Amino acid sequence: MGPALNNLEDLLRMPYGCGEQNMANFAPNIYIMEYLTKTHQVTGDIKSKAENFMEVGYQRELRYKRKNGSYSAFGDRDSQGSMMLTAFVVRSFARAKEYIFVDDKQVKDSIKWFSKKQQENGCFPQYGKLFNKRLQGGVNSELTITAYVTTALLEAGESTNNTMVSRALSCITRQLDSIQDSYTMALVTYTLTLANHSDAQKMMKLLKNKAVKTGDLMYWTGQDKPKPQPTYYYYYRSSAEVEMTAYALLAILHQTSDDKSVVTDKVMDIVRWLSKQRNSYGGFSSTQDTCVALQALAEFAGKAYGNNVDFRSSILTGSLKMGNYYNHNFSITTDNKLVLQTVELPAKVIPGKLLVSGQGVGCALVQASVKYNIPDPEDVPVFDINVNVRTRRSAPEEETTPCSPLRLDITTKWLKEDVSNMAVVDIKLVTGFSVREESLEELRNDPDLNFKRYDIDGQNVQLYFDEIKDMTFSIDIHQDTLVKKLKPAVVKVYDYYEPESQAKVMYRIGEAECYGNKIHTECPRCMTLQDMDAFIKATVVCNSTVTRMKSSKGMLKIVKTFSDDAIKEKKRILKKELEYQIPEFCPCEEIYNKQRAIVIGQNSYFKVDGPKTTVVLNSGTTILKYTGKSMKPQIKKIKKQLNRCRRKGKK
Repeated sequence: MGPALNNLEDLLRMPYGCGEQNMANFAPNIYIMEYLTKTHQVTGDIKSKAENFMEVGYQRELRYKRKNGSYSAFGDRDSQGSMMLTAFVVRSFARAKEYIFVDDKQVKDSIKWFSKKQQENGCFPQYGKLFNKRLQGGVNSELTITAYVTTALLEAGESTNNTMVSRALSCITRQLDSIQDSYTMALVTYTLTLANHSDAQKMMKLLKNKAVKTGDLMYWTGQDKPKPQPTYYYYYRSSAEVEMTAYALLAILHQTSDDKSVVTDKVMDIVRWLSKQRNSYGGFSSTQDTCVALQALAEFAGKAYGNNVDFRSSILTGSLKMGNYYNHNFSITTDNKLVLQTVELPAKVIPGKLLVSGQGVGCALVQASVKYNIPDPEDVPVFDINVNVRTRRSAPEEETTPCSPLRLDITTKWLKEDVSNMAVVDIKLVTGFSVREESLEELRNDPDLNFKRYDIDGQNVQLYFDEIKDMTFSIDIHQDTLVKKLKPAVVKVYDYYEPESQAKVMYRIGEAECYGNKIHTECPRCMTLQDMDAFIKATVVCNSTVTRMKSSKGMLKIVKTFSDDAIKEKKRILKKELEYQIPEFCPCEEIYNKQRAIVIGQNSYFKVDGPKTTVVLNSGTTILKYTGKSMKPQIKKIKKQLNRCRRKGKK
């Protein structure tokens, strides 16, 4: 437990977040306190900090308790409670009662909910869901769920004479012969051991037969054991392997007498293996394996702990012959046993082997932490996101800003084959704009979105989803303050529990110069010839002007114009070079790279201000690269469409 104790700031945490995240940070506090209490090493500072964190976590978790006694990520906002999370809460609250006040009614309400959900065969179903797959660990079948819930009930003090517990044990024992995987076997063995069931010894024998023994190490692994990656110097076991080995250790400890020498002889190989899987902070790779492994190590430490410690250890590395060796001695006594002693090896002896020797009385852990650089792995995206900005056509009458309200069409996609964790879409609003909350509430009306809640924090809008699929939704924003030279803003989607798994995209509105009731600084559409046929039929309508232009140094030279009206007043204007107005961020190479282009837009896209005429290239216009004679069929279709509009106008 030394590394864990030395890094309490990384393991003793202030709980926060939704119901799952809160428990993920709440539970490790309990196991740290259990170890310190069993070994009589609790100090005032540690006790105060741990109890404060647990009290805050307890009160906060009650916010996510549903009226029926179950728990879920967002409480009554969710459609149903979660079987797994409720069991995690029950077993954690039951253990936390040793250190803080926990109202018995809260635990009893959850146990009552379990009884209502128990099936006729005594098993517990996978009810509700966990959005954090790492919180679930290896529990994924009806048998493992039943074992997990039963373990929670037994740790909460429920008797095997309880009808619900008895029926659950019957569900488990009926399926013992079908258990093949090590995870289920380890969890079930621990459950039966807690229940003092007659089949516990039988399962323990089968479990030990599945153990992997390598030198002085012993552990359990899955059937599909992952292979070490050759590009890495070190290979860390999966969190499921850590979890199942920890359950096996708990089962063995509960079936072993309290004699220190017996305990040490039986489980030391398992403890060594678990200790080797820890990171330099004393924790493991995920929530469930850290909680279960700390629980197992705390119980082992409590049984193997001895008051009298007088131990000396020596490390030697390098070559005596070459003269580049290094030697260091550690002394561990009763007075300094809680002090983590470290030494940094000189670079001249790395890489190399460490020779460790020890003598004396007591139990000590030697751990080498290695830091090294590796090439950055190629990013494999897990999310995709796109944003389209458009004018909202049906604005509520109460919105009287100088610009029409805008709509952000956001498309997200989960790129992996499995299901995503809970995810957040974080929208940064452009300066001067605010979100229309009614549009956020409307997201709840679409069940396919799995939308849970939203938070507005200044210029940020966070949308929470049960999971991310291939989906599109919209939110409305409107301009509160006229701001020039607006900066682009970012929209990102990320995994709530693994924020580094994210995707983001910039969106731009541009300089908010509004004319009348329409915003004219959105980007035009830039299309290719392949898209043009369908576009002409759908978009080139009456009151449009089609202009062949050539761009140069911020000016457009009009080459030829087609229109459905005579535009007598503009004939003179269209013969000279015109200044064009387009936000610098709009991705239209045809304009920026001095190329010829076809511009299609409403007649109003020519802005006349006295002698000055500006071509306003905005969302009402479309730009296509002009490719010469190959475009004759498309130009012919455009003329035909415009002539049809002109004839209709004369009628």
